[in-house]
Amino acid sequence: MGPLSNFDATLEYKIQIVCNVTISNFRFNGTAIIFYVSGEEGTAGLCRIRVPTSLVDSTYKVFVNAKEVPNTLLLCSNITHSYLYFTYNHSTQEVIIIPEFPAMLTVLLFATLTIPTTIIAKSRFRRKFET
Repeated sequence: MGPLSNFDATLEYKIQIVCNVTISNFRFNGTAIIFYVSGEEGTAGLCRIRVPTSLVDSTYKVFVNAKEVPNTLLLCSNITHSYLYFTYNHSTQEVIIIPEFPAMLTVLLFATLTIPTTIIAKSRFRRKFET
């Protein structure tokens, strides 16, 4: 596997990463987890990340150098922590992990934005033909 590293996401929460390479420039911006990995060019990299669910409780998307990579939510995930696993090819890579909006939340957001717009458009359309 690789060495275990703990990073402060906030004063209260730590994110734990097991990775077979060097990790640098870790930061958490309130939404995204961002860090760099550096390894020998052409070799395979792997990361297992433990994220407190009270910090970010969602499904995740993982990007390596702005390209989405498949990730697995491991079975050891529980009510307090989510464990993500992903692989990539080495060199120096920027990793960004962001929460993915649940599908129902996306539908509600879409409905919230489109229903008022539809009502206003219908109202204007009716007024145009009533005069």
